[in-house]
Amino acid sequence: MKKATKFLFGIFTFSILISSMALAQDAGIFQTYIVINSGSNTYYAGGANSDGGTIFNGADLGDFNSSGTLAISGGEIKSFKNNGGDVTGAKMYYRIYETSSPSGSFTELDLPFDADLGNGDQRWDELSANVDVLASLTTTANYTIEVWWKITTNVGDKFDSNFGNNFKATFDFNNTVSTSVSLTGSAGYRLLSSPITTSYSDVLDEIWTQGATTGADVTNGDPNVFTWDNTSTGDANSNWDGVTDLSGNITSGEGFLVYVYADDDYDDSDDAFPKTLSVSGTENTAGATPTINSNGDGWTLLGNPFATTIDFDNLTTDDITGVAYVWDDASSEWKTYPQQSGLGDLTDGLIAPFQGFFVQTTSSPTSASVEFPSGAKSTGGSFYGKTSESLSYLRLNVEGAEVSNSAWIQLSAKGSATSKVMGDAVELQPLSPKYAQLGFLKGDEVMDIANVAATEEIMLPVEFNTTEGGTFTITATDFVIPGDVEVLFHDYQMEVSMRIDGEFSYSFETVKLKKQDVPALSMLTAGAMKAKSTEANRFGITIRPTSVSNETVERPAAFALEQNYPNPFNPS
Repeated sequence: MKKATKFLFGIFTFSILISSMALAQDAGIFQTYIVINSGSNTYYAGGANSDGGTIFNGADLGDFNSSGTLAISGGEIKSFKNNGGDVTGAKMYYRIYETSSPSGSFTELDLPFDADLGNGDQRWDELSANVDVLASLTTTANYTIEVWWKITTNVGDKFDSNFGNNFKATFDFNNTVSTSVSLTGSAGYRLLSSPITTSYSDVLDEIWTQGATTGADVTNGDPNVFTWDNTSTGDANSNWDGVTDLSGNITSGEGFLVYVYADDDYDDSDDAFPKTLSVSGTENTAGATPTINSNGDGWTLLGNPFATTIDFDNLTTDDITGVAYVWDDASSEWKTYPQQSGLGDLTDGLIAPFQGFFVQTTSSPTSASVEFPSGAKSTGGSFYGKTSESLSYLRLNVEGAEVSNSAWIQLSAKGSATSKVMGDAVELQPLSPKYAQLGFLKGDEVMDIANVAATEEIMLPVEFNTTEGGTFTITATDFVIPGDVEVLFHDYQMEVSMRIDGEFSYSFETVKLKKQDVPALSMLTAGAMKAKSTEANRFGITIRPTSVSNETVERPAAFALEQNYPNPFNPS
């Protein structure tokens, strides 16, 4: 009987032990992913792969150069938990190195909790890390991306690490780029740069060059390639220096000016546009810091140093007004963009490859500088959008006689109606013999983008100049102004005031104001010169809170200006 009792007790004890084991706390990983972007996101699975995804370990990710796209968008872990087990965090670890010499520490990427999948299963992920794999690579070689995953739980850390060997995929990187740009439109000035370290003559090989003792098609004639004197104290045309040796290399991050002739070989017969400029070689490395004008209000001609579009917002700058100025030959106007503003006609602040652009030093600089980090590389960009959130702004556009121009007003607590502030963009003289100019006068400077405060009534003279005669129309193409602010447009000569809203349009006639058909090279007085305001402005803008509105406004269709009417635009 005792033996039978002991036997039954043993069975009972064993059953309890089995039940306790079955109910023990547990947690772990049943799926891991690294998300690779080489044009679009692709999910590569680690060792835990219940989804049956594409395996990362041993994968060949492809061939790339410095103008390509290869990024780690992020990672994902799917975890489980049972019987009181709990997962409290998830991480992915990665490193990138030349396959022939594994080295370097792992970078930790946090994978925040994303969703409950039911039955204790959870998803943890990060899909916006956007780690640019190619940005820091300078050597042509085969490279490895090595990765592993970890979750923290109340029963200890759990890993997907291939038993400590981790998971590895490879790719080939070639630091040689072959890239080109098409110069569309017609003969005229272009601001250019080079994405590789090479000579002016190499970049401009397909178009006519002259006036240089070395590297030009002919040595005689005036130079048609120019650099800007970044040590100059003013904005006169004398700050342009004709390049007399086109065999010299273009400095990374600097821009230059070239007059593009229609005739490519001086045979008295115009050649067709577009004209293509092509280069091949090693792309300029990230971190270029070109010499910046250290004089107060000085101008510097910079250029995109990469084979990809750059985002002006992501440049590292000091003692710069924060505005990029790009000359668009197609529309014969300067396109501007203040950093982090989302405003201006240089859409989103994107600057295309081969594009030169001006920046201005602040009035009292101590250490003016601009750096082109790898993080400045972006996508898109046209050779010559960011969403404007929580901004109040107005864009006026004037168009007529086949020329056009625009100007912006932004309502800002730090704005001023009488002096230039950070975020203002100066209106520059066009680099074309035919143009229109529209801007807002602050003191003796004309603004393409003017920041003003709307806490009380202010008045801004409107500057309008053109080389053409005929019918011009001013319209409000963008009107994002709060309801408690009123904006009025004035034609002082015609004694007319009109309320500006999203439907605003005003047409008028004007006569030809300046001589046309000026020889192109003699127009090189433009450059970084501020527009000259007139003393008898015809147009103006009033901005005021609606609480002080007491003016009667009209909405006429158009007015004609007779030939003998006094010209209010001529500054002479």
